[in-house]
Amino acid sequence: MVGTCLVTGANGSLGSALVRHLRDCDLRVLVRDARAFRERFGDLDVDVREGDLSEVEDVDDAIDDVDTVFHCV
Repeated sequence: MVGTCLVTGANGSLGSALVRHLRDCDLRVLVRDARAFRERFGDLDVDVREGDLSEVEDVDDAIDDVDTVFHCV
């Protein structure tokens, strides 16, 4: 069991490739634009958090109860 994985920058080239690879995992993403992520990935069962990595509160919220972080920004 991998646990919960967080992918930052999931709308970018590297991040979106990783999301496709991890699609069967318990996955959370931190993106600036949740709508753009949903347009790209449809109804993929992912916990989408909208935020900005430069905002401490956004990062704290996104990493809560996460086991692994993939920083793809």
